[in-house]
Amino acid sequence: MNNIQNNTNNNTKANWVDVVWYLSDTKYLTEERLEELKATFNSVIVATPEHTPLMTTQKVIWHQYEAEKPKASVWNAMLNKGTNAWKMFLQDDEFLRVPDLDASIAGNTKEWPATLIIHRGSEKNYQYYQMRLVHNFEGFTFDGVNLPDATRSIINNDISLSNVPVEIIATRNPNAELDIEEELSVANNAPQLFIENGYRLFKAKKYIHAAAQYRQLANSDMVLPFDRLSALNGIASCHAEMFRWDQALVAADHSIAEDSFQNLPYLIKFKVSQLNKEWEEAYMSLKKYYENTFYERIKLHSRANYDVRITIDETLISLVDLAFKAGYLEEASEHLEELFDLKEGNLEDKLVQQLLVLSIELEDFEKSEFYFKKLFAGKFPKHLTEKETNQLNDYMEMFIKHGWFETVYEVYSELHYHYPQNDEFRRRLIVTLVKTGRLEQARNLASKVA
Repeated sequence: MNNIQNNTNNNTKANWVDVVWYLSDTKYLTEERLEELKATFNSVIVATPEHTPLMTTQKVIWHQYEAEKPKASVWNAMLNKGTNAWKMFLQDDEFLRVPDLDASIAGNTKEWPATLIIHRGSEKNYQYYQMRLVHNFEGFTFDGVNLPDATRSIINNDISLSNVPVEIIATRNPNAELDIEEELSVANNAPQLFIENGYRLFKAKKYIHAAAQYRQLANSDMVLPFDRLSALNGIASCHAEMFRWDQALVAADHSIAEDSFQNLPYLIKFKVSQLNKEWEEAYMSLKKYYENTFYERIKLHSRANYDVRITIDETLISLVDLAFKAGYLEEASEHLEELFDLKEGNLEDKLVQQLLVLSIELEDFEKSEFYFKKLFAGKFPKHLTEKETNQLNDYMEMFIKHGWFETVYEVYSELHYHYPQNDEFRRRLIVTLVKTGRLEQARNLASKVA
């Protein structure tokens, strides 16, 4: 949690908005967190299922709700509390990036920022969009049961979505605990419900049923842009898992045509092309995905709900592999160098070996010498295994082919000095002595061999 808190602690004020802190359990309530919210927002509204705690109440409005009360109903009750029409809804242990709440938002009540909820998983980062920052106008209500949804109010009142989201860091999928059947029991349910249901069916490998959920939303008029992109991507994913390659690519391209700045459709195209051994297409798709993630690191986020990011390490390693297979040696070298820099030089030997071979093939002497020294650091000259010695000899032969004789001379001089009885090192040193014009030394050393 400390990392999350570090992302949100700041001196930014957001006096134009009230925060509603919805607690499913008072275990999430801490005085420290409450003080942070009070220092930031004009007023803090805490909705809790238990009695009002004995805490400082200045600037805090306490609301106890019945435990069985639907969340959407509770949120609707909070709209008219506090001092501002703008309300920011947080729940449980979520943390908001307060600097995203720029005061300019307050001046445009017909353009609302979506809230981007980032869930940091173990291998993949997932993101979810919801409308958590809302302006309470006459007639506005959240639909749904325990998935409060503003879609109908936004579309029916011609409210647009701004390009810059408000960001929340979460420890879990905000929809993970939803009861699908319960949500479907009301007429005005959340369109996002169909994405969550499709997501669950997809995870259960029920691809036909998942695709039907996604299609229902993709064909609806009552859908926000980020949910529509998610539905299109879901359809493409289902096709891919059912080995319907052509349909998967068409659906992915359809999604990209609607908004090219997202992740999942490129990952789908990469996967399909890779399985079909279309290395160039796979490389270009994954490279486009990687370029998008660069911009995301400077806060230009994908606008697709339920979008996903794989780790930078995994992406770069896959790019290297595909570049090799596509014959893009320079690109393979560039991606490996990025990985080398990212890891601050702490790469496993097989990747350093690839960097060394690529540098030699691309005739870059300085890099070749650098990666050679990196690969054998701590081993050369006294701690080489037989396998490592054979590898060293292979690399030195590559150096010789490119005319880099002086380095080869230095390597075998050092080895011969430490292992004067090793005939293999002596013979190789003699060759480099000749190549570097040291003929007298070569004759003397050759006579000792004889």
